[in-house]
Amino acid sequence: MASAERREIVDVPLKAFFDAVNDFEAYPKFVTGMKEAKLLGEEGGVKRVHFDMDMMKRVQYSVKLKSRLDEAAGHGEVSWTLDQSEFFKKNDGLWQLKAAGPTRTEVLYRLDIEFAFSVPGFVLKGLIAKGLPAAIAEFTKRAQAARK
Repeated sequence: MASAERREIVDVPLKAFFDAVNDFEAYPKFVTGMKEAKLLGEEGGVKRVHFDMDMMKRVQYSVKLKSRLDEAAGHGEVSWTLDQSEFFKKNDGLWQLKAAGPTRTEVLYRLDIEFAFSVPGFVLKGLIAKGLPAAIAEFTKRAQAARK
């Protein structure tokens, strides 16, 4: 199992970044390796989302996801836990967003992953740590483009 987190301040308003994270079906347009993302349903504020990714191998999995935004208080959060996968034993994560002014957002991205097969911890931790800045950059770019 490997966990990593990254905190950055990005030049995107809180709501724009929150909207980019919650626009699952658009992920294939801007998330590297994402082939399909589909909302399977929603019950009691929890969304089930299915992802199909190419991560050196084709991987399909679904998560249970909760999101909340309080623009007046200047914060939002999107968190998920693994629902179903043959590839992952664990895939839990969190986007924690905090307004850092009218046009900037402090982003905390946390990821906790465990594969269903053996992967050396240092390799897994390195992959996750490298992927976090790339993911933040992709969502930032998407949020900036959506505002234009």
